[in-house]
Amino acid sequence: MLLEQVAAICYRSVNGSIEYLLVKTHSGRWTFPKGDVDPGEERWLAAQREAFEEAGVTGIIAHESLTNYLHAKKAWEEGHEITVYAFLLEVEKTQPPEEAYRNPTWFSFLDSEEALVKGRPIKYAEELQRALHESYRRIARP
Repeated sequence: MLLEQVAAICYRSVNGSIEYLLVKTHSGRWTFPKGDVDPGEERWLAAQREAFEEAGVTGIIAHESLTNYLHAKKAWEEGHEITVYAFLLEVEKTQPPEEAYRNPTWFSFLDSEEALVKGRPIKYAEELQRALHESYRRIARP
């Protein structure tokens, strides 16, 4: 059974620098807002919904996924991998999220990379790094 989720790579530009909004997982790791797609729901709409629920943000979201990456939920040793389809979301408005423990926080590109890899097995850390780098290339493109 192929498991799928969606993520919103939330970003903004501040004084010419790109910042990323990350949220905390139940286990305290930083990640992109992500979750399941409801039956009949478009992936990009699910990513937009997850960004609002977990990070309290709204903005302009791409309707096509930027990339996908592998993730494993609490079962790294068992190999239960999930394919996560990532969508860029340029944040226009923030408010407190529905899920208060998520602690949405803005990070620079380099700090985002460090936060995303901390405490993860190398395989999944590299997957998140790749998605982050791809987003930066897309956003910074002139």
